[in-house]
Amino acid sequence: MKAASTDFLDDQKLYAPDSGSDSDPKVQYHFNIGRNLYVIESAGMAVLNRVDMPQEVVGVPANGTYIDGPVYYLPYRDDIIVLYQMDMPDETAQQKMTDAYVYLARASIGSRSPKWSISGIPPGGAPGVTSGQLIFVGSRGFLGAINLDTGKYWWCLRDLDKNSQSPFKSVKTPVMRNDEVVLEDAKTDAYGEHYYVAVNLKTQAINTNVPYSKPLSVTDDCPYFR
Repeated sequence: MKAASTDFLDDQKLYAPDSGSDSDPKVQYHFNIGRNLYVIESAGMAVLNRVDMPQEVVGVPANGTYIDGPVYYLPYRDDIIVLYQMDMPDETAQQKMTDAYVYLARASIGSRSPKWSISGIPPGGAPGVTSGQLIFVGSRGFLGAINLDTGKYWWCLRDLDKNSQSPFKSVKTPVMRNDEVVLEDAKTDAYGEHYYVAVNLKTQAINTNVPYSKPLSVTDDCPYFR
């Protein structure tokens, strides 16, 4: 695989909105960028809106469900990157972990269509982190590297939770360490240590402390749905 450039942004973690809560079909997620207040409406509309200029509405995919959280965002150039989960608010927590849709979109102010949107990220993800023109997103058994300019997967790691130790059922936000992106399990093992997987961004070599039966490798065959 060709290496993607990582020389545009310093490492940045996606933010959570200033207000709004998960599992409420009537909630609005509010956040500020500079002097502008933005709103993500969850009740079916799935729009991004500048409150001081209400006519500037930005569409993000709704897929016939609710933006039910979690929701994270980050300014990128003149646009906004939004990572959000969609499901039905009356579903149980177990149903949300299997039936929810998770989207990452680059919303463009003044357009009802995003510049791009991508799916296939498992439910229950942590905030992503950017490095250069890439965003790294971790979720249940999953780590993906996505190009912020094109919305295309660079690579992903799948089925990280398929192990007798059952790691990576819930994860922490990926972190950048030297030339690696590192995903840690949110929980600790019997010795108080976090399971982790680290991918070298130059060589795609993988380092992990999980005893997998087969060596891990990144793939460009990443999940996708509409």
